[in-house]
Amino acid sequence: MESNRLNMLNGHFSAQPTFNARSVTAKSDDDVVIVSMARTAMTRAKKGPQANTGPEAMLAPVLKDVLKKANNFDPKGVQEICIGNVLQPGAGSTTSRMAQFLAGIPDTTPLYGVNRLCSSGLQAVATITNSIRAGEIECGIGGGVESMSLFSMMGQVDPSALSDQVYEHD
Repeated sequence: MESNRLNMLNGHFSAQPTFNARSVTAKSDDDVVIVSMARTAMTRAKKGPQANTGPEAMLAPVLKDVLKKANNFDPKGVQEICIGNVLQPGAGSTTSRMAQFLAGIPDTTPLYGVNRLCSSGLQAVATITNSIRAGEIECGIGGGVESMSLFSMMGQVDPSALSDQVYEHD
């Protein structure tokens, strides 16, 4: 069982066919290109080596690495950052902003968070992509950060504060 899960996860890091029938279409002026990516290690919630690591401490080195892998891109050139998070209050915008500063990206670069129940980080990348495609920015960073250890999924909804309609629904 564990072997199957490990093989599936390792498959995410191997070369994959394109999603457009294994062909690359002609270049277009409105193409959006991802030039760098980075991620934290995946560890066990509540037990793994990052169980007590704050989201800002996980995200800051990822942001630094993204800039480094993009030919040491000047942090001042980042025009917008969008980070997805579901468990932290305010979609984690405060801790993500702290990570931005820790990574050396200036306070003149706006950062905002998105909260989507499942795939908030993917939504953040899509949001930055759309901003580039619309001509609002030329360079941005989209990503996600989550701590399943430091924030409770059970604390998101207070049952006593819900309307009676929630309980009457069949």
